[in-house]
Amino acid sequence: MKLRKIGVIVTVLMLAMLMMTGCSSSEFGLVVNDDNTAVVTAENAGEDDSSSAGTITVGENQQISVEASEGAEGTLQLDFITEGELSEDADADELAEALEAAPTLTLVVEGEQSTSGPIPAGDYLIKASSLDKLTGTYTISVTDMK
Repeated sequence: MKLRKIGVIVTVLMLAMLMMTGCSSSEFGLVVNDDNTAVVTAENAGEDDSSSAGTITVGENQQISVEASEGAEGTLQLDFITEGELSEDADADELAEALEAAPTLTLVVEGEQSTSGPIPAGDYLIKASSLDKLTGTYTISVTDMK
C-alpha cells in the first residue's frame, strides 16, 4: 500500500513537471509577406534565437518602420543586409554567407516601442535576433520618409 502511494505521488509529480515544461515552450520566427512587409513572432524566445527570411524592397525616400504589439517584452535586433548579387535560386550556403555580411541598417526594438530608420533604396535580407527573453509580434514595413 505504501509503495502504491509513493508511485502515485511520483506519477503526479512527473505529470506536473511535464505540464510545466510544455508551458515554457518557445517560438521564434520571421515571415516576409507578398505585400513587402515582414512579421516577427516570438513567444518565450530565448537569448540568441535568430531567424532570417526573404527580402524586403525599399524605394527612394523610404525607410524601414517596426511596430511592436501591445504587451511585447524583451529586446529584438533587426539587421537589414544588402542582397547584393544573391540570385533567386541561391543555395543555403550562399544565403548563409550573405547573412554574415555587415548590415546596412540595424534597428533595436525594446518592449512595446516602435522605431524606424532611413536606408538607401534597394533589396534587403532581414535577420531577426532575440537579445534576451522575447515575447510579442513585430511588424516590419516600408514607409515614406516625412
